[in-house]
Amino acid sequence: MEIINKYRSCIWPVGIAQQLLLGGITLYWLIFLHIAWNNRGGWGTDLPYNLLGFGVIFSLCTVFWLFSSNKTFQFGTTGKLLFLGAVLMTLPLLWSPSFATVIYAIPRMTGMWGGLLFWLTLRQCHLSSPLRLWGLYCLAGAGIIETVIVLIEMYVQPEWLPVIWQQLMTQYGRSGVGVFQQVNVTASFLAMALAAVLTLIIIRSAILNNLYLERIRQALLMTGSVAISAVLTLVYSRTGWLAGLVVVVSLYCLFACSRYQNEGKRQYLLLALPLLGMVIGLLLMPLNFNQALEAHGDSNYQRLITLFYTFMYATHHPLLGYGAGTYEGAYQHYLIGLPGGNPAHEVMTHPHNELLYQYAEGGFVALVGALIWCVMVMRLWIRSASAQSYSILICMLPVMMHSQLEYPLYYSVPHYLALLMLLCLAEPVTGSSEKQQSAKWNYVKRLIRFLMLLLSLYGAKASFQSYYVWQVLGKFEASALVNPEVITDLDVPWVMRLRYEQDKTLLRLFRFSHKPDITSLRDFTRENATWISVHAWPILYSNQVSVLKYLHDQKETAFWQDQAYRTFPWKKNFKFMSKKTSERASTDE
Repeated sequence: MEIINKYRSCIWPVGIAQQLLLGGITLYWLIFLHIAWNNRGGWGTDLPYNLLGFGVIFSLCTVFWLFSSNKTFQFGTTGKLLFLGAVLMTLPLLWSPSFATVIYAIPRMTGMWGGLLFWLTLRQCHLSSPLRLWGLYCLAGAGIIETVIVLIEMYVQPEWLPVIWQQLMTQYGRSGVGVFQQVNVTASFLAMALAAVLTLIIIRSAILNNLYLERIRQALLMTGSVAISAVLTLVYSRTGWLAGLVVVVSLYCLFACSRYQNEGKRQYLLLALPLLGMVIGLLLMPLNFNQALEAHGDSNYQRLITLFYTFMYATHHPLLGYGAGTYEGAYQHYLIGLPGGNPAHEVMTHPHNELLYQYAEGGFVALVGALIWCVMVMRLWIRSASAQSYSILICMLPVMMHSQLEYPLYYSVPHYLALLMLLCLAEPVTGSSEKQQSAKWNYVKRLIRFLMLLLSLYGAKASFQSYYVWQVLGKFEASALVNPEVITDLDVPWVMRLRYEQDKTLLRLFRFSHKPDITSLRDFTRENATWISVHAWPILYSNQVSVLKYLHDQKETAFWQDQAYRTFPWKKNFKFMSKKTSERASTDE
Protein backbone atom coordinates (compact mmCIF):
# COMPACT_ATOMS: atom_id res chain seq x y z
CA MET A 1 0.00 0.00 0.00
CA GLU A 2 2.97 2.33 0.44
CA ILE A 3 3.38 3.03 -3.25
CA ILE A 4 -0.35 3.78 -3.56
CA ASN A 5 -0.35 6.06 -0.52
CA LYS A 6 2.74 7.82 -1.82
CA TYR A 7 0.96 9.03 -4.96
CA ARG A 8 -2.52 9.33 -3.48
CA SER A 9 -1.21 11.92 -1.04
CA CYS A 10 -0.07 13.99 -4.02
CA ILE A 11 -3.40 13.79 -5.83
CA TRP A 12 -5.89 14.16 -2.98
CA PRO A 13 -5.37 17.82 -2.02
CA VAL A 14 -5.94 19.20 -5.53
CA GLY A 15 -9.56 18.19 -6.01
CA ILE A 16 -11.80 15.55 -7.48
CA ALA A 17 -11.31 16.72 -11.09
CA GLN A 18 -7.61 15.81 -11.07
CA GLN A 19 -8.30 12.55 -9.24
CA LEU A 20 -10.82 11.48 -11.88
CA LEU A 21 -8.60 12.53 -14.78
CA LEU A 22 -5.41 10.88 -13.55
CA GLY A 23 -7.30 7.80 -12.35
CA GLY A 24 -8.98 7.48 -15.74
CA ILE A 25 -5.68 7.89 -17.59
CA THR A 26 -4.18 5.15 -15.40
CA LEU A 27 -7.02 2.78 -16.31
CA TYR A 28 -6.60 3.70 -19.97
CA TRP A 29 -2.90 2.73 -19.99
CA LEU A 30 -3.25 -0.39 -17.88
CA ILE A 31 -6.56 -1.83 -19.13
CA PHE A 32 -8.31 -0.20 -22.08
CA LEU A 33 -5.21 0.05 -24.27
CA HIS A 34 -4.75 -3.72 -24.23
CA ILE A 35 -8.21 -4.67 -25.49
CA ALA A 36 -7.90 -6.16 -28.96
CA TRP A 37 -10.16 -4.80 -31.70
CA ASN A 38 -10.56 -6.42 -35.08
CA ASN A 39 -10.06 -4.17 -38.06
CA ARG A 40 -9.72 -4.16 -41.83
CA GLY A 41 -6.15 -2.87 -41.76
CA GLY A 42 -5.04 0.60 -42.80
CA TRP A 43 -4.31 3.55 -40.53
CA GLY A 44 -5.94 6.52 -38.85
CA THR A 45 -9.72 6.26 -38.68
CA ASP A 46 -9.55 2.80 -40.26
CA LEU A 47 -8.32 1.51 -36.90
CA PRO A 48 -11.06 1.23 -34.26
CA TYR A 49 -8.80 1.53 -31.22
CA ASN A 50 -7.87 5.04 -32.39
CA LEU A 51 -11.50 6.15 -32.48
CA LEU A 52 -12.34 4.48 -29.18
CA GLY A 53 -9.11 5.69 -27.58
CA PHE A 54 -9.96 9.29 -28.39
CA GLY A 55 -13.51 8.66 -27.16
CA VAL A 56 -12.21 7.55 -23.76
CA ILE A 57 -9.70 10.40 -23.47
CA PHE A 58 -12.23 13.06 -24.49
CA SER A 59 -14.69 11.62 -21.97
CA LEU A 60 -12.06 12.00 -19.23
CA CYS A 61 -11.37 15.57 -20.36
CA THR A 62 -15.10 16.31 -20.22
CA VAL A 63 -15.29 15.04 -16.65
CA PHE A 64 -12.25 17.10 -15.69
CA TRP A 65 -13.63 20.39 -17.06
CA LEU A 66 -17.02 19.63 -15.55
CA PHE A 67 -15.66 19.23 -12.02
CA SER A 68 -12.58 21.44 -12.13
CA SER A 69 -12.55 24.43 -9.81
CA ASN A 70 -9.00 25.66 -10.47
CA LYS A 71 -8.72 29.43 -10.41
CA THR A 72 -5.59 29.45 -12.58
CA PHE A 73 -5.22 28.50 -16.24
CA GLN A 74 -1.87 26.92 -17.14
CA PHE A 75 -0.56 27.37 -20.68
CA GLY A 76 3.05 28.54 -20.68
CA THR A 77 5.64 28.86 -23.42
CA THR A 78 5.36 25.17 -24.31
CA GLY A 79 1.66 25.65 -24.99
CA LYS A 80 2.33 28.67 -27.18
CA LEU A 81 4.88 26.74 -29.24
CA LEU A 82 2.59 23.71 -29.47
CA PHE A 83 -0.35 25.72 -30.74
CA LEU A 84 1.75 27.88 -33.08
CA GLY A 85 3.22 24.76 -34.68
CA ALA A 86 -0.22 23.18 -34.97
CA VAL A 87 -1.65 26.29 -36.65
CA LEU A 88 1.15 26.31 -39.24
CA MET A 89 0.65 22.59 -39.94
CA THR A 90 -3.10 23.18 -40.33
CA LEU A 91 -2.84 26.11 -42.76
CA PRO A 92 -2.31 23.85 -45.85
CA LEU A 93 -6.04 23.05 -45.60
CA LEU A 94 -6.61 26.54 -47.04
CA TRP A 95 -4.94 25.68 -50.34
CA SER A 96 -5.92 22.03 -50.52
CA PRO A 97 -6.98 21.59 -54.18
CA SER A 98 -10.31 19.77 -53.80
CA PHE A 99 -13.05 18.71 -51.43
CA ALA A 100 -11.72 15.15 -51.65
CA THR A 101 -8.24 16.13 -50.45
CA VAL A 102 -9.72 18.25 -47.66
CA ILE A 103 -11.77 15.40 -46.22
CA TYR A 104 -8.74 13.13 -46.67
CA ALA A 105 -6.70 15.47 -44.44
CA ILE A 106 -9.38 16.24 -41.85
CA PRO A 107 -8.88 13.07 -39.72
CA ARG A 108 -5.18 13.88 -39.37
CA MET A 109 -5.83 17.52 -38.49
CA THR A 110 -8.61 16.58 -36.09
CA GLY A 111 -6.38 14.04 -34.37
CA MET A 112 -3.60 16.60 -33.99
CA TRP A 113 -5.88 19.20 -32.40
CA GLY A 114 -7.66 16.56 -30.32
CA GLY A 115 -4.33 15.59 -28.83
CA LEU A 116 -3.62 19.22 -27.97
CA LEU A 117 -6.95 19.39 -26.16
CA PHE A 118 -5.78 16.42 -24.06
CA TRP A 119 -2.43 18.13 -23.41
CA LEU A 120 -4.11 21.38 -22.35
CA THR A 121 -6.41 19.47 -19.99
CA LEU A 122 -3.57 17.53 -18.40
CA ARG A 123 -1.55 20.76 -18.17
CA GLN A 124 -4.10 22.12 -15.67
CA CYS A 125 -3.12 19.41 -13.19
CA HIS A 126 -0.46 20.14 -10.61
CA LEU A 127 2.05 17.47 -11.62
CA SER A 128 4.47 17.30 -8.72
CA SER A 129 7.65 15.23 -8.78
CA PRO A 130 5.93 12.06 -7.41
CA LEU A 131 3.21 12.41 -10.05
CA ARG A 132 5.87 12.46 -12.73
CA LEU A 133 6.82 9.03 -11.48
CA TRP A 134 3.13 8.09 -11.70
CA GLY A 135 3.28 8.83 -15.43
CA LEU A 136 6.36 6.66 -15.83
CA TYR A 137 4.67 3.83 -13.91
CA CYS A 138 1.69 4.05 -16.28
CA LEU A 139 3.90 3.68 -19.36
CA ALA A 140 6.06 1.03 -17.71
CA GLY A 141 2.99 -0.99 -16.72
CA ALA A 142 1.49 -0.62 -20.20
CA GLY A 143 4.74 -1.81 -21.76
CA ILE A 144 5.05 -4.84 -19.49
CA ILE A 145 1.43 -5.85 -20.16
CA GLU A 146 1.98 -5.43 -23.90
CA THR A 147 5.12 -7.56 -23.66
CA VAL A 148 3.13 -10.36 -22.04
CA ILE A 149 0.50 -10.04 -24.80
CA VAL A 150 3.16 -10.34 -27.52
CA LEU A 151 4.70 -13.41 -25.86
CA ILE A 152 1.26 -15.03 -25.55
CA GLU A 153 0.59 -14.24 -29.20
CA MET A 154 3.89 -15.81 -30.27
CA TYR A 155 3.96 -18.95 -28.12
CA VAL A 156 0.55 -19.89 -26.70
CA GLN A 157 -1.69 -22.33 -28.59
CA PRO A 158 -4.35 -20.38 -30.56
CA GLU A 159 -7.23 -22.50 -29.26
CA TRP A 160 -6.45 -21.34 -25.73
CA LEU A 161 -6.95 -17.68 -26.68
CA PRO A 162 -10.11 -15.57 -27.04
CA VAL A 163 -11.76 -15.59 -30.47
CA ILE A 164 -10.57 -12.08 -31.31
CA TRP A 165 -6.94 -13.10 -30.80
CA GLN A 166 -7.44 -16.24 -32.88
CA GLN A 167 -8.70 -14.01 -35.69
CA LEU A 168 -5.73 -11.66 -35.34
CA MET A 169 -3.29 -14.58 -35.39
CA THR A 170 -4.95 -15.88 -38.55
CA GLN A 171 -4.57 -12.42 -40.09
CA TYR A 172 -1.00 -11.61 -38.97
CA GLY A 173 0.54 -14.92 -37.93
CA ARG A 174 2.93 -15.10 -34.97
CA SER A 175 4.93 -12.00 -35.87
CA GLY A 176 4.38 -10.19 -32.56
CA VAL A 177 2.10 -7.39 -33.76
CA GLY A 178 0.43 -6.94 -30.36
CA VAL A 179 -2.71 -4.88 -29.85
CA PHE A 180 -1.33 -2.25 -32.24
CA GLN A 181 -1.42 -4.90 -35.00
CA GLN A 182 1.82 -3.60 -36.55
CA VAL A 183 5.26 -4.80 -35.49
CA ASN A 184 7.16 -1.51 -35.69
CA VAL A 185 4.44 0.39 -33.82
CA THR A 186 4.49 -2.21 -31.06
CA ALA A 187 8.30 -2.10 -30.97
CA SER A 188 8.55 1.68 -30.59
CA PHE A 189 5.98 1.58 -27.78
CA LEU A 190 7.97 -1.15 -26.02
CA ALA A 191 11.17 0.89 -26.40
CA MET A 192 9.44 3.86 -24.79
CA ALA A 193 8.22 1.60 -21.97
CA LEU A 194 11.74 0.19 -21.56
CA ALA A 195 13.05 3.70 -20.95
CA ALA A 196 10.36 4.24 -18.30
CA VAL A 197 11.11 0.91 -16.58
CA LEU A 198 14.86 1.51 -16.49
CA THR A 199 14.34 5.00 -15.10
CA LEU A 200 12.16 3.66 -12.29
CA ILE A 201 14.78 1.03 -11.44
CA ILE A 202 17.65 3.50 -11.23
CA ILE A 203 16.27 6.80 -9.99
CA ARG A 204 16.46 7.35 -6.23
CA SER A 205 13.25 9.37 -5.98
CA ALA A 206 11.25 6.23 -6.83
CA ILE A 207 12.67 4.18 -3.94
CA LEU A 208 10.13 3.07 -1.30
CA ASN A 209 10.86 3.35 2.41
CA ASN A 210 9.60 -0.15 3.14
CA LEU A 211 12.50 -2.49 2.31
CA TYR A 212 10.27 -5.51 1.61
CA LEU A 213 8.05 -3.59 -0.81
CA GLU A 214 11.10 -2.02 -2.43
CA ARG A 215 12.54 -5.46 -3.15
CA ILE A 216 9.26 -6.56 -4.73
CA ARG A 217 9.15 -3.36 -6.80
CA GLN A 218 12.72 -3.84 -8.00
CA ALA A 219 12.12 -7.51 -8.83
CA LEU A 220 9.04 -6.72 -10.90
CA LEU A 221 10.71 -3.86 -12.75
CA MET A 222 13.90 -5.83 -13.42
CA THR A 223 11.90 -8.78 -14.73
CA GLY A 224 9.89 -6.39 -16.87
CA SER A 225 13.00 -4.73 -18.32
CA VAL A 226 14.52 -8.09 -19.26
CA ALA A 227 11.24 -9.27 -20.81
CA ILE A 228 10.77 -6.06 -22.82
CA SER A 229 14.39 -6.21 -24.05
CA ALA A 230 13.94 -9.84 -25.08
CA VAL A 231 10.75 -9.11 -27.03
CA LEU A 232 12.32 -6.05 -28.68
CA THR A 233 15.11 -8.32 -29.90
CA LEU A 234 12.76 -11.12 -30.86
CA VAL A 235 10.46 -9.11 -33.14
CA TYR A 236 12.12 -8.20 -36.41
CA SER A 237 11.85 -4.44 -36.08
CA ARG A 238 14.77 -2.18 -36.99
CA THR A 239 12.84 0.67 -35.36
CA GLY A 240 12.61 -1.25 -32.10
CA TRP A 241 16.28 -2.25 -32.18
CA LEU A 242 17.48 1.28 -32.87
CA ALA A 243 15.11 2.92 -30.37
CA GLY A 244 15.99 0.42 -27.65
CA LEU A 245 19.71 0.98 -28.18
CA VAL A 246 19.30 4.77 -28.11
CA VAL A 247 17.31 4.88 -24.85
CA VAL A 248 19.65 2.48 -23.05
CA VAL A 249 22.78 4.39 -24.08
CA SER A 250 21.13 7.77 -23.35
CA LEU A 251 20.00 6.76 -19.87
CA TYR A 252 23.39 5.27 -19.04
CA CYS A 253 25.20 8.44 -20.17
CA LEU A 254 22.77 10.54 -18.13
CA PHE A 255 23.11 8.66 -14.85
CA ALA A 256 26.85 8.07 -15.34
CA CYS A 257 27.35 11.83 -15.63
CA SER A 258 28.94 13.22 -12.46
CA ARG A 259 26.27 15.93 -12.22
CA TYR A 260 23.40 13.42 -11.92
CA GLN A 261 25.23 10.39 -10.55
CA ASN A 262 23.80 10.91 -7.07
CA GLU A 263 20.22 10.86 -8.41
CA GLY A 264 20.61 7.25 -9.48
CA LYS A 265 21.97 4.01 -8.06
CA ARG A 266 23.46 0.84 -9.51
CA GLN A 267 23.91 2.42 -12.94
CA TYR A 268 25.41 -0.81 -14.28
CA LEU A 269 21.88 -2.27 -14.36
CA LEU A 270 21.06 0.11 -17.22
CA LEU A 271 23.37 -1.98 -19.40
CA ALA A 272 23.19 -5.38 -17.70
CA LEU A 273 19.40 -5.86 -17.75
CA PRO A 274 18.84 -4.96 -21.45
CA LEU A 275 21.90 -7.02 -22.40
CA LEU A 276 20.48 -10.05 -20.60
CA GLY A 277 17.15 -9.53 -22.35
CA MET A 278 18.87 -9.21 -25.72
CA VAL A 279 20.72 -12.50 -25.20
CA ILE A 280 17.46 -14.25 -24.32
CA GLY A 281 15.80 -12.73 -27.39
CA LEU A 282 18.63 -13.88 -29.67
CA LEU A 283 18.38 -17.41 -28.28
CA LEU A 284 14.64 -17.46 -29.00
CA MET A 285 15.05 -16.09 -32.54
CA PRO A 286 14.34 -18.64 -35.29
CA LEU A 287 16.88 -16.72 -37.44
CA ASN A 288 20.35 -15.56 -36.52
CA PHE A 289 21.01 -11.84 -36.25
CA ASN A 290 22.62 -11.53 -39.70
CA GLN A 291 19.66 -13.25 -41.34
CA ALA A 292 17.30 -10.91 -39.48
CA LEU A 293 19.21 -7.90 -40.84
CA GLU A 294 19.24 -9.31 -44.38
CA ALA A 295 15.46 -9.76 -44.22
CA HIS A 296 15.16 -5.96 -44.23
CA GLY A 297 17.48 -5.38 -47.19
CA ASP A 298 14.79 -4.80 -49.81
CA SER A 299 12.80 -2.61 -47.45
CA ASN A 300 15.83 -0.37 -46.83
CA TYR A 301 16.19 0.15 -50.58
CA GLN A 302 12.49 0.99 -50.94
CA ARG A 303 12.68 3.58 -48.14
CA LEU A 304 15.68 5.32 -49.71
CA ILE A 305 13.94 5.50 -53.09
CA THR A 306 10.83 6.94 -51.46
CA LEU A 307 12.78 9.57 -49.53
CA PHE A 308 14.69 10.65 -52.65
CA TYR A 309 11.68 10.90 -54.97
CA THR A 310 9.51 12.53 -52.31
CA PHE A 311 12.12 15.23 -51.81
CA MET A 312 12.36 15.80 -55.58
CA TYR A 313 8.56 15.88 -55.78
CA ALA A 314 8.29 18.38 -52.90
CA THR A 315 10.84 20.79 -54.40
CA HIS A 316 8.40 21.59 -57.23
CA HIS A 317 6.27 23.55 -54.71
CA PRO A 318 8.70 24.46 -51.91
CA LEU A 319 6.84 27.37 -50.29
CA LEU A 320 3.26 26.10 -49.89
CA GLY A 321 3.51 22.47 -50.94
CA TYR A 322 0.72 20.72 -52.81
CA GLY A 323 -1.92 21.27 -50.13
CA ALA A 324 -3.25 19.15 -47.28
CA GLY A 325 -4.38 15.64 -48.17
CA THR A 326 -2.56 15.50 -51.51
CA TYR A 327 0.47 13.31 -50.90
CA GLU A 328 -0.91 9.85 -51.64
CA GLY A 329 -2.63 10.83 -54.88
CA ALA A 330 -0.38 13.62 -56.19
CA TYR A 331 2.85 11.79 -55.40
CA GLN A 332 1.67 8.70 -57.28
CA HIS A 333 0.69 10.94 -60.21
CA TYR A 334 4.21 12.39 -60.12
CA LEU A 335 5.72 8.89 -60.21
CA ILE A 336 3.53 7.98 -63.19
CA GLY A 337 5.26 10.73 -65.17
CA LEU A 338 8.70 9.21 -64.61
CA PRO A 339 10.21 6.99 -67.33
CA GLY A 340 8.93 3.47 -66.78
CA GLY A 341 6.33 4.56 -64.24
CA ASN A 342 6.59 4.01 -60.49
CA PRO A 343 10.27 3.15 -59.78
CA ALA A 344 9.62 2.06 -56.19
CA HIS A 345 7.16 -0.70 -57.15
CA GLU A 346 5.18 0.30 -54.08
CA VAL A 347 2.26 2.62 -53.32
CA MET A 348 3.08 5.07 -50.56
CA THR A 349 0.54 6.83 -48.36
CA HIS A 350 3.35 8.51 -46.39
CA PRO A 351 7.07 9.03 -47.16
CA HIS A 352 8.06 7.38 -43.85
CA ASN A 353 9.41 10.68 -42.58
CA GLU A 354 7.10 13.16 -40.86
CA LEU A 355 9.19 16.27 -41.59
CA LEU A 356 9.30 15.37 -45.29
CA TYR A 357 5.56 14.66 -45.26
CA GLN A 358 4.81 18.08 -43.80
CA TYR A 359 7.13 19.69 -46.35
CA ALA A 360 5.49 17.86 -49.27
CA GLU A 361 1.93 18.81 -48.30
CA GLY A 362 2.45 22.23 -46.74
CA GLY A 363 5.82 23.43 -48.00
CA PHE A 364 7.98 25.59 -45.77
CA VAL A 365 4.87 26.79 -43.92
CA ALA A 366 4.02 23.35 -42.49
CA LEU A 367 7.69 22.38 -42.17
CA VAL A 368 8.32 25.39 -39.93
CA GLY A 369 5.35 24.28 -37.80
CA ALA A 370 6.86 20.81 -37.37
CA LEU A 371 10.29 22.28 -36.60
CA ILE A 372 8.74 24.53 -33.94
CA TRP A 373 7.63 21.35 -32.16
CA CYS A 374 11.20 20.04 -32.38
CA VAL A 375 12.53 23.32 -30.96
CA MET A 376 9.97 23.07 -28.16
CA VAL A 377 11.37 19.69 -27.09
CA MET A 378 14.94 20.99 -27.34
CA ARG A 379 13.96 23.96 -25.16
CA LEU A 380 12.63 21.61 -22.48
CA TRP A 381 15.87 19.64 -22.65
CA ILE A 382 17.94 22.80 -22.15
CA ARG A 383 15.75 23.99 -19.26
CA SER A 384 15.71 20.64 -17.46
CA ALA A 385 17.49 20.65 -14.13
CA SER A 386 17.12 17.09 -12.86
CA ALA A 387 17.79 13.54 -14.00
CA GLN A 388 14.08 12.86 -13.67
CA SER A 389 13.20 15.51 -16.27
CA TYR A 390 15.91 14.31 -18.64
CA SER A 391 14.72 10.71 -18.24
CA ILE A 392 11.18 11.71 -19.17
CA LEU A 393 12.45 13.41 -22.33
CA ILE A 394 14.53 10.33 -23.18
CA CYS A 395 11.32 8.28 -22.95
CA MET A 396 10.00 10.38 -25.85
CA LEU A 397 12.89 9.46 -28.16
CA PRO A 398 11.57 6.10 -29.51
CA VAL A 399 8.34 7.62 -30.84
CA MET A 400 10.08 10.76 -32.10
CA MET A 401 12.63 8.62 -33.95
CA HIS A 402 9.91 6.35 -35.28
CA SER A 403 8.07 9.36 -36.73
CA GLN A 404 11.10 9.97 -38.96
CA LEU A 405 11.20 6.35 -40.11
CA GLU A 406 7.47 5.58 -40.49
CA TYR A 407 4.18 7.11 -39.41
CA PRO A 408 3.36 5.71 -35.94
CA LEU A 409 1.30 8.74 -34.93
CA TYR A 410 -1.25 7.84 -37.64
CA TYR A 411 -1.28 4.15 -36.77
CA SER A 412 -1.57 4.69 -33.05
CA VAL A 413 -3.31 7.37 -31.00
CA PRO A 414 -1.69 5.91 -27.82
CA HIS A 415 1.74 6.89 -29.17
CA TYR A 416 0.59 10.48 -29.67
CA LEU A 417 -1.07 10.61 -26.25
CA ALA A 418 2.06 9.18 -24.62
CA LEU A 419 4.19 11.89 -26.23
CA LEU A 420 1.85 14.62 -25.01
CA MET A 421 1.67 13.16 -21.52
CA LEU A 422 5.46 12.97 -21.32
CA LEU A 423 5.60 16.55 -22.57
CA CYS A 424 3.45 17.62 -19.62
CA LEU A 425 5.53 15.59 -17.19
CA ALA A 426 8.76 17.12 -18.52
CA GLU A 427 7.61 20.68 -17.73
CA PRO A 428 9.58 22.18 -14.81
CA VAL A 429 7.64 21.97 -11.55
CA THR A 430 6.54 25.44 -10.45
CA GLY A 431 4.45 26.62 -7.57
CA SER A 432 0.86 27.47 -8.36
CA SER A 433 0.74 31.25 -8.60
CA GLU A 434 -2.59 32.87 -7.88
CA LYS A 435 -1.88 36.49 -8.75
CA GLN A 436 -4.58 39.08 -8.51
CA GLN A 437 -6.21 39.08 -11.93
CA SER A 438 -8.50 41.63 -13.49
CA ALA A 439 -12.21 40.87 -13.68
CA LYS A 440 -11.92 40.88 -17.48
CA TRP A 441 -9.20 38.21 -17.45
CA ASN A 442 -11.20 36.08 -15.01
CA TYR A 443 -14.15 36.28 -17.40
CA VAL A 444 -11.91 35.18 -20.29
CA LYS A 445 -10.66 32.21 -18.25
CA ARG A 446 -14.21 31.12 -17.47
CA LEU A 447 -15.05 31.40 -21.16
CA ILE A 448 -12.03 29.28 -22.12
CA ARG A 449 -12.93 26.65 -19.54
CA PHE A 450 -16.50 26.47 -20.85
CA LEU A 451 -15.18 26.19 -24.41
CA MET A 452 -12.87 23.35 -23.36
CA LEU A 453 -15.83 21.55 -21.79
CA LEU A 454 -17.85 21.87 -25.01
CA LEU A 455 -14.94 20.74 -27.20
CA SER A 456 -14.25 17.73 -24.98
CA LEU A 457 -17.90 16.74 -24.97
CA TYR A 458 -18.14 17.11 -28.75
CA GLY A 459 -14.90 15.15 -29.21
CA ALA A 460 -16.23 12.25 -27.13
CA LYS A 461 -19.53 12.22 -29.01
CA ALA A 462 -17.85 12.40 -32.43
CA SER A 463 -15.38 9.63 -31.54
CA PHE A 464 -17.98 7.12 -30.38
CA GLN A 465 -20.28 8.11 -33.24
CA SER A 466 -17.42 7.55 -35.69
CA TYR A 467 -16.88 4.08 -34.29
CA TYR A 468 -20.54 3.24 -34.90
CA VAL A 469 -20.27 4.55 -38.47
CA TRP A 470 -17.06 2.54 -38.87
CA GLN A 471 -18.93 -0.64 -37.92
CA VAL A 472 -21.82 -0.01 -40.33
CA LEU A 473 -19.54 0.90 -43.24
CA GLY A 474 -17.43 -2.17 -42.55
CA LYS A 475 -20.50 -4.36 -42.88
CA PHE A 476 -21.49 -2.55 -46.07
CA GLU A 477 -18.05 -3.13 -47.61
CA ALA A 478 -18.22 -6.81 -46.63
CA SER A 479 -21.71 -7.10 -48.22
CA ALA A 480 -23.10 -8.03 -44.80
CA LEU A 481 -25.97 -5.51 -44.74
CA VAL A 482 -29.43 -6.76 -45.64
CA ASN A 483 -30.28 -3.32 -46.99
CA PRO A 484 -27.14 -1.39 -48.06
CA GLU A 485 -29.23 1.77 -48.50
CA VAL A 486 -29.18 2.26 -44.72
CA ILE A 487 -25.76 3.89 -45.00
CA THR A 488 -27.42 6.95 -46.54
CA ASP A 489 -29.24 7.55 -43.23
CA LEU A 490 -26.05 7.65 -41.15
CA ASP A 491 -25.09 10.77 -39.23
CA VAL A 492 -21.43 10.89 -40.26
CA PRO A 493 -18.79 12.96 -38.41
CA TRP A 494 -16.21 14.72 -40.56
CA VAL A 495 -13.44 12.31 -39.59
CA MET A 496 -15.33 9.52 -41.41
CA ARG A 497 -16.52 11.63 -44.33
CA LEU A 498 -14.04 10.39 -46.95
CA ARG A 499 -14.76 6.72 -46.34
CA TYR A 500 -18.49 7.43 -46.26
CA GLU A 501 -18.41 9.31 -49.58
CA GLN A 502 -16.41 6.51 -51.19
CA ASP A 503 -18.92 3.94 -49.99
CA LYS A 504 -21.76 6.04 -51.39
CA THR A 505 -20.00 5.79 -54.74
CA LEU A 506 -19.87 2.00 -54.37
CA LEU A 507 -23.57 2.07 -53.53
CA ARG A 508 -24.21 3.15 -57.13
CA LEU A 509 -22.99 -0.25 -58.31
CA PHE A 510 -25.36 -1.97 -55.90
CA ARG A 511 -28.25 0.13 -57.21
CA PHE A 512 -27.31 -0.65 -60.80
CA SER A 513 -27.31 -4.40 -60.09
CA HIS A 514 -30.94 -4.12 -58.92
CA LYS A 515 -32.13 -1.47 -61.34
CA PRO A 516 -29.88 -0.98 -64.40
CA ASP A 517 -29.29 2.69 -65.06
CA ILE A 518 -26.51 3.92 -67.35
CA THR A 519 -26.56 7.36 -65.74
CA SER A 520 -25.74 5.78 -62.39
CA LEU A 521 -22.71 4.05 -63.91
CA ARG A 522 -21.45 7.27 -65.47
CA ASP A 523 -21.84 9.01 -62.12
CA PHE A 524 -19.84 6.17 -60.61
CA THR A 525 -16.91 6.64 -63.02
CA ARG A 526 -16.89 10.40 -62.38
CA GLU A 527 -16.91 10.04 -58.59
CA ASN A 528 -14.51 7.10 -58.62
CA ALA A 529 -12.01 9.18 -60.61
CA THR A 530 -12.12 11.71 -57.77
CA TRP A 531 -11.27 9.05 -55.18
CA ILE A 532 -8.44 7.77 -57.38
CA SER A 533 -6.97 11.27 -57.20
CA VAL A 534 -6.51 10.84 -53.43
CA HIS A 535 -6.18 7.04 -53.10
CA ALA A 536 -3.93 4.98 -55.35
CA TRP A 537 -5.73 1.71 -54.72
CA PRO A 538 -5.71 -1.14 -57.28
CA ILE A 539 -9.39 -1.93 -56.59
CA LEU A 540 -10.40 1.61 -57.56
CA TYR A 541 -8.61 1.29 -60.91
CA SER A 542 -10.07 -2.17 -61.50
CA ASN A 543 -13.61 -0.92 -60.82
CA GLN A 544 -13.06 2.09 -63.07
CA VAL A 545 -11.81 -0.01 -65.97
CA SER A 546 -14.53 -2.65 -65.57
CA VAL A 547 -17.36 -0.10 -65.59
CA LEU A 548 -15.91 1.79 -68.56
CA LYS A 549 -15.60 -1.47 -70.48
CA TYR A 550 -19.24 -2.20 -69.73
CA LEU A 551 -20.11 1.25 -71.10
CA HIS A 552 -18.02 0.48 -74.24
CA ASP A 553 -16.00 3.64 -73.72
CA GLN A 554 -12.78 2.41 -75.32
CA LYS A 555 -10.92 5.72 -75.14
CA GLU A 556 -11.49 6.19 -71.40
CA THR A 557 -10.85 2.51 -70.77
CA ALA A 558 -7.47 2.75 -72.51
CA PHE A 559 -6.61 5.89 -70.54
CA TRP A 560 -7.40 4.41 -67.14
CA GLN A 561 -5.78 1.08 -67.98
CA ASP A 562 -2.60 2.92 -68.93
CA GLN A 563 -2.78 4.92 -65.69
CA ALA A 564 -3.20 1.70 -63.72
CA TYR A 565 -0.26 0.04 -65.46
CA ARG A 566 2.03 3.04 -64.89
CA THR A 567 0.97 3.25 -61.25
CA PHE A 568 1.38 -0.50 -60.67
CA PRO A 569 3.97 -1.65 -63.26
CA TRP A 570 4.73 -4.71 -61.13
CA LYS A 571 1.14 -6.03 -61.32
CA LYS A 572 0.85 -8.46 -64.23
CA ASN A 573 -2.93 -8.18 -64.57
CA PHE A 574 -2.73 -4.44 -65.28
CA LYS A 575 0.13 -4.98 -67.73
CA PHE A 576 -1.77 -7.63 -69.69
CA MET A 577 -5.00 -5.63 -69.73
CA SER A 578 -3.15 -2.47 -70.77
CA LYS A 579 -1.67 -4.12 -73.85
CA LYS A 580 -4.97 -5.72 -74.77
CA THR A 581 -6.93 -2.48 -74.39
CA SER A 582 -4.33 -0.45 -76.32
CA GLU A 583 -4.44 -2.90 -79.23
CA ARG A 584 -8.25 -2.73 -79.29
CA ALA A 585 -8.21 1.08 -79.21
CA SER A 586 -5.69 1.15 -82.10
CA THR A 587 -7.87 -1.22 -84.12
CA ASP A 588 -10.93 0.99 -83.57
CA GLU A 589 -9.01 4.01 -84.84
